[in-house]
Amino acid sequence: MELDKLLKMKNSLEIFKSAINEVSNVKCVINNDTDKNENGNITDLIRKYNAFFSDNFLLYLTQDIEKIISEITNKLNITCEHEVITDYIDVFPDRCLPIKYCTKCNITL
Repeated sequence: MELDKLLKMKNSLEIFKSAINEVSNVKCVINNDTDKNENGNITDLIRKYNAFFSDNFLLYLTQDIEKIISEITNKLNITCEHEVITDYIDVFPDRCLPIKYCTKCNITL
C-alpha cells in the first residue's frame, strides 16, 4: 500500500512538472508573438499571465518538485522489494544500451 501511494505521488508530481514546462513554453510563444505586435487586443491578459507565471516562480516550483520527487525516489529505493529486469533502449539505429529497472516501482537501477 505504501508503495502504491509513493508511486501515485511521484507520477502526479511528474505530470505537474510537465505542465509547468508547458507553461514556460507557452510564455515563450506568447512573448515572441507579442513582440511582433500581433496580439495588441490581449496585451493586458498576456501581462497578467506573465505576472502570475513569473520565471522565478516557475523555477522555484520546479526545483521544489524535483526535490520531492528525489525524496520519493529514495524512499522507493528503500521500500520496494525490487523485481529487476534488463531491457534495451535504442540510442542509435544500429546500437542499443542495456538498462535495468524495477517492474514494481519503475526506478532505473
